[in-house]
Amino acid sequence: MKKYSSYLNILASSLSILTANFAISQPAKASIVCEMDTIIYQNYQLEKCILGKNFSAKVATIQGTKYTVPCQAKSYIIFNQKGQLKSCQLSKTIRIRKGNSIDSCPAKTNISVAVSRKGNPYISCRYFR
Repeated sequence: MKKYSSYLNILASSLSILTANFAISQPAKASIVCEMDTIIYQNYQLEKCILGKNFSAKVATIQGTKYTVPCQAKSYIIFNQKGQLKSCQLSKTIRIRKGNSIDSCPAKTNISVAVSRKGNPYISCRYFR
């Protein structure tokens, strides 16, 4: 009986280790597809690249407002030092609330995301002529 109990302890310990390893090694849920030879890293983080396919970035404010920013394939996507979206070209038109009004940024325009000292993102359209 004592021998059976020690086998059971070893089996239980082994299963708990396998379970812990399985839980820790889950794959990432999202990834960015970049064109070959366009990836630039700074301080071991992705700084910018040309997107290989459309990518939807999430931007949220402290107040809870959430924006989905659809970034266009074959254009640059740029991140800040914290790994947050800084700039990209839109693949679709988006609407942005600015105070009591709503602004529209059309597809194919570049957007810029700046973060205030309070931590709120400020999204602006950049039109080039």
